Amino acid sequence: MRRLLPGLLLFTAIMATAGRWAQVSAEECDNPGALSDSVKIQQCIGKYNGILDAIAKANSNNQEELNRLKSQVLNLKSQINSLDKRLTELSGDIFDREVKVGVQQELLAARVRTHYIRKREDAGMLIFFSSNSGGEFFRDLAYREKLAHNDQEIIKVVAGEINKLNTQAENMKRQKESTAALKVRVDKQAGAARPDYNPGFSPAFAMFSFGAPHFKGMSQYGAFGRAKNGQNYRQILEAYYGNVEIRKVNVPSVINTSAGTLAFEGNYMKGIAEMPTVWADRGGYEALKAQAVAARSYALAYVGWRINNQNAGGRICTTESCQVYNSGKAGSPGRWGDAVRETEAEILVSRSSGEVVNAWYASTSGGYQESYSALGHTTPGFWDTTSDWTRWADGAWEKKGESPWFYKDEVGGRSVGKEGRVTLVL
Repeated sequence: MRRLLPGLLLFTAIMATAGRWAQVSAEECDNPGALSDSVKIQQCIGKYNGILDAIAKANSNNQEELNRLKSQVLNLKSQINSLDKRLTELSGDIFDREVKVGVQQELLAARVRTHYIRKREDAGMLIFFSSNSGGEFFRDLAYREKLAHNDQEIIKVVAGEINKLNTQAENMKRQKESTAALKVRVDKQAGAARPDYNPGFSPAFAMFSFGAPHFKGMSQYGAFGRAKNGQNYRQILEAYYGNVEIRKVNVPSVINTSAGTLAFEGNYMKGIAEMPTVWADRGGYEALKAQAVAARSYALAYVGWRINNQNAGGRICTTESCQVYNSGKAGSPGRWGDAVRETEAEILVSRSSGEVVNAWYASTSGGYQESYSALGHTTPGFWDTTSDWTRWADGAWEKKGESPWFYKDEVGGRSVGKEGRVTLVL
């Protein structure tokens, strides 16, 4: 529930957006036959126009994704074909060299035999008795030694060339196999990108979603977008959690977790791995500070720590089921450690209940934050955008934060791992 990047999304945009518009438009839109007020009719028309705009934008995104994928596939095919052409040229070169080396191998065999015979002969005595003088003897002996030396050098060169050629031929074979496998993968990917792609199971349908997984509390990418546009961490937290006070309190020195008892500020908080530390260097440092306050508040609320009763006895898990703690990050937190230190002991306190806020958060909510109540505090429900709600996607803070999950279309389920950006038909 608290992962930065959620898994597969299970809500269609039509159902998700229609449900949200029902909260802000007249309920009579669900029963058109009962409408008698022209103003309400106009509101319903606006509602349905907004839904159609969302669908049109989604279809436009689909087409852009498809065109980009097709371009990438075509470019990749061209590169692979060029590679295959070059491999063919190199194969021809190797074949020519194999022919030449084949001739050299025959010569090599003859030279080896000759060299072996010479070494077996008592050449010195034969030359001595056949020579007319001592000078002639030494000249012939030197000549024969030179021939033997030349034979040895030629044997080395030809043998080395044969070994080198065999290695290159083997490498070429593997490269051709790899290129063939690449072609198969590219063709398969190109097929999967088609709108009429058959996934191999039926019935098949397409769905897409805006955000995941619970749409409540703080949007992390929304916080990032707000920070990049100049909002500080207090403004970000007040936007998402409503009527709250950011208060410095006496937090416990330790916290019980599924990984053991940890120093609360010095270890646990520094190891919270719920937001990319690199955001600090991309204009999102205030988002990290907002995350630190939210994570601190959530942890204290989870283990039972309360403003008027600070003897927390509960235990929090260190996985995405609660909030993620990473011991490696705790040892080297970087700018995240700075955000924790600069907000040390600061938590969210509800102005209405006077209690610590159970601060939910998630990666992306699709531009609409749903209200929730916990520990006497109720968060606001609102369109998280600078645009009018009927065009909410244009100015969504999550879009300004470049969330890859603001709009997502899916195929299949998480268990089978069939995530994709394709449209399937029945």
